[in-house]
Amino acid sequence: MRAIKPLRPTRRTPTPRILPARHQRAAVLAFLVLVASSACTPPAGTDLGDPASPGDSATSNAGSPSGRGSAAPAPTPVALAPATALVRDKVEQALTNLAAGSAKPTRDQMLATLTAAGVSSSALEVSASQTPTGLEVDAIEAAVLQDKDCVIGQVREGKVTVVILPVLSTGKCFAGTQL
Repeated sequence: MRAIKPLRPTRRTPTPRILPARHQRAAVLAFLVLVASSACTPPAGTDLGDPASPGDSATSNAGSPSGRGSAAPAPTPVALAPATALVRDKVEQALTNLAAGSAKPTRDQMLATLTAAGVSSSALEVSASQTPTGLEVDAIEAAVLQDKDCVIGQVREGKVTVVILPVLSTGKCFAGTQL
């Protein structure tokens, strides 16, 4: 009888794991939201003063720790188009009223509140109020397209934040597929 040689284990190169397309889109969207939100947040310790009125050098210098002033000039606020400022105020007021009654509003509440405030539904985008796994989101956002600006309002734990960002190359305010 012949002796059988034991099989020698072969080396296998692990195949790279590729995410399904829906996970790739979710990862890209999460990355874009992270980048966009970090671009809107000033570095720690930065005092931008009152954005409504540019501070003069005397008040800007008084706020520095050394009392001598900072080397960098205070940022000057960008003038908004009157229509954009009007939409910003309308969105901020509507979301403040909504957040007073509900610290975590749903997507439907955001849509109803903003359309009742006079925002055209064709210019309105609202983020999802639940994750794909059914969990509540930490914050819900709405965006109103106004000419070349996006008025973006966020409600997080009953607090409202409104910012103005440029329109994306897609002509929308949000990246990704909307509901």
